[in-house]
Amino acid sequence: MKAESVRDLKQELKAELLHGETALPREFHRFGATKALAAKASQLHTRRPRSVGMALGIAKGTMSGDYRLSVRIQVRGKPGNELAARVVQRTKGECDIRFLRDVRAKQSAAWYRKRRRPLEAGLSVSLAGPVETAGTLGCIVEDAKQHYILSNNHVLANINNAEAGDPVVQPGTLDRAPTSASLIGVLERFIPISFKRSNLVDAAVAALFPDIEFYAAWTEALPGVVQGTKKLTVSDLGRPVFKAGRTTGVTEGHISSVDVDRLAVDMADPGTPPKLAEFSDQIEVQGSNGRGFSGAGDSGSLIVDRRGRAVALLFSGGTDRETGQPITFANRIENVLRELAVKITP
Repeated sequence: MKAESVRDLKQELKAELLHGETALPREFHRFGATKALAAKASQLHTRRPRSVGMALGIAKGTMSGDYRLSVRIQVRGKPGNELAARVVQRTKGECDIRFLRDVRAKQSAAWYRKRRRPLEAGLSVSLAGPVETAGTLGCIVEDAKQHYILSNNHVLANINNAEAGDPVVQPGTLDRAPTSASLIGVLERFIPISFKRSNLVDAAVAALFPDIEFYAAWTEALPGVVQGTKKLTVSDLGRPVFKAGRTTGVTEGHISSVDVDRLAVDMADPGTPPKLAEFSDQIEVQGSNGRGFSGAGDSGSLIVDRRGRAVALLFSGGTDRETGQPITFANRIENVLRELAVKITP
C-alpha cells in the first residue's frame, strides 16, 4: 500500500476496532505493556490483570515504496488472538502483526556506569534520591540561558514526582551511592506524563553546574558527532540507527515502524500495580546482528542515524512474544526539543 493509504487505514481501525475507547482501558494486561527503561534496584515479576490493547503504526512492505500497517498487540490469549484475526481480515493481510511482552535485557557496559568527566552521551544518571535507579544521559542541550543534560521524565523527574531544583548525579544512584563528587546539576524542567490522555514525550532536562565539563555533540554511537536532527518518515523504514546507553553500551538497530499510536507503557516500579501511560507518534526500533537494541537503564539514550543526525529519544521497550526479539520505542527528537524549548548543543 501507499503510505497515505496506510495512514487512512490506521485511523479507520482506531475507530472501528477500538470502539472509541479512552486513552487506556481500566484493566490492561500488564504482560503486554512495554516498560519504561530506567533500571531499578528491585525488579520483581508479578501476576498481571487482563484486558486488550493495540498499538498501530506504519512498517515497511515487501517492495520498495510499499508499506503496511504495523500492529502491536499487547495482550495474551483469546482476546489478543481474536483482535489479531479481526485486523488481518480488515486489512486483507497487509499488516505486520506482533504480540508484545515485557522484557529486561541482560547485556552490560560497565564503562558507562562509572563516574566520568567530562560528561558525554550514554553515561549513567539519575536523581540523587530517594529511589535507587539509573537511566542514561542522552546529550547536551541548551537554551538562551545555559546548558542542560537531556533524558527522560522517568529518569530525571521520577515520573512527575520530583521538583525543579532537585539534585541530579552521575553516575545514577543504582550504580554508585551519591556523593558531592557525583553531583552535576539540578532538575530544571520536565514534560508531565499524563495517565488520562495520550503523551508525545517522556522528557526532562537538568541544568548543569558551571564547573561541570562536558563534550558537546559527542556520542560513542557512530559516527561519533551529533550533527543536527532528522524527522523520520516512512522512507526511513529499515534504515540503520545507533545509540550509546548506560546498560547495553553502543548498539545498532533499524527503524521498524513509525507513527506508532496508542502504545501503552507501564511506568510503575516492578512488583507494584500497573501504572499505564499511553503514547502516540512514537518510533519503533529493532536491534541488528542478533543483539537487542536496548535494556533497562538505557532510558534517555539519544538515537542517531548513520550521518550523526539525532532522530529520537529512547524511553521504553518490550519483546515480540513469538520470536523473543527485543523491541525498543522512542520519542521523536523534534517533539522532545520543541516541548522542552531547547536545541542540541553543536
